[in-house]
Amino acid sequence: MKESIQVGFAKRFKQALDEAGYARLQLRQLGKLFGVTSQAVTKWLNAEAMPRSSRASEVAGALGVRRVWLMDGELPMRSIKLNVGDQPENSTRGKELSISSVEYKVLRDFRNLPKKLQDSFASNLDATTKALDSKGK
Repeated sequence: MKESIQVGFAKRFKQALDEAGYARLQLRQLGKLFGVTSQAVTKWLNAEAMPRSSRASEVAGALGVRRVWLMDGELPMRSIKLNVGDQPENSTRGKELSISSVEYKVLRDFRNLPKKLQDSFASNLDATTKALDSKGK
């Protein structure tokens, strides 16, 4: 039996929430993140409704997934091949990149910062990394 479009969406929405580190947020917080009411988020999670087309891109962007994957299930989930898991892997396999869910959340949050803050953050991270490297030598 073929699952309904809304059931498929709800499964993908839950998966994306989990991988983005949002699974434990309260409904009110999720609503604020997506610019909707907590009731709308509840309906999405319960396969009772889906985001409007005008809202779908924003929801997908906040979750770091492709809109067509979230809404229709069209692969790939993300624009690049990316495995998000609990533990980081120090190597890449071909074009596939593996990062932890914490690393993914940091990267997503970094990309949402204004350019000036991104530059400052990158500079501070670089200085911290160099300081740690010099202590280890």
